[in-house]
Amino acid sequence: MWGTRSVEDDNIAQFKREAKAAASAASASRQEFDRYLVIDFEANGHNRDSTSWEIVEFPCVVVDTATKQVVAEFHRYVRPTVRPDLSEFCVEQCGISQATTDAADPIDVVLRDFIQWVDSLRYAAGSFAVVTCGDYDMKTALRAEVRNKGLPRLPAYLKQWVNIKKVFAGKAGYSRPKGMAGMLADLQMPLIGRHHSGIDDARNIAAILVRLLHEDVRVGITASYDGS
Repeated sequence: MWGTRSVEDDNIAQFKREAKAAASAASASRQEFDRYLVIDFEANGHNRDSTSWEIVEFPCVVVDTATKQVVAEFHRYVRPTVRPDLSEFCVEQCGISQATTDAADPIDVVLRDFIQWVDSLRYAAGSFAVVTCGDYDMKTALRAEVRNKGLPRLPAYLKQWVNIKKVFAGKAGYSRPKGMAGMLADLQMPLIGRHHSGIDDARNIAAILVRLLHEDVRVGITASYDGS
């Protein structure tokens, strides 16, 4: 009768819901990690030696593999201590003011708070991985801060990462990786916010990651190092 639902209708609806959930779980199971922490530092420097630059913006956007959605964010500005004055290039490119970094905590405090924030998410060890757009953030920027300022040893998850440029290049068959803007253009996705704003870049990289997850592209560790 009109306006009524049969047991068969209910069974079909239930089957569709279960099939959708199973498909999502199967897609997630093809990934090595349950969640990805997208990080994109901005740094301040007064010369070409990037190992002397200091992190001035520390953002992180968490993507859940199963739901393919952003589920958490961390964002802090950082006060450089070796050269507190921001370079003209940093101010113009990153859109960060001197007043902003002057009012921020130094890297030791922000890094400690970040690690505590990750701990508060209660993700099992080995179930999540850092994603960056290039190798600079984890291989050079954070590692140099630890070495130059005598910071405590980093947890294991900050010493290995997924370079999304390499993952994307492998998917597309490119011989050379593209940057964030190039990947967005290839995917016909808009660049949201300001390019070279750390938090905006992290959100855009997360959007690229979500698209790759929807396409069942394997997203695994591309680089790591031992030591501090």
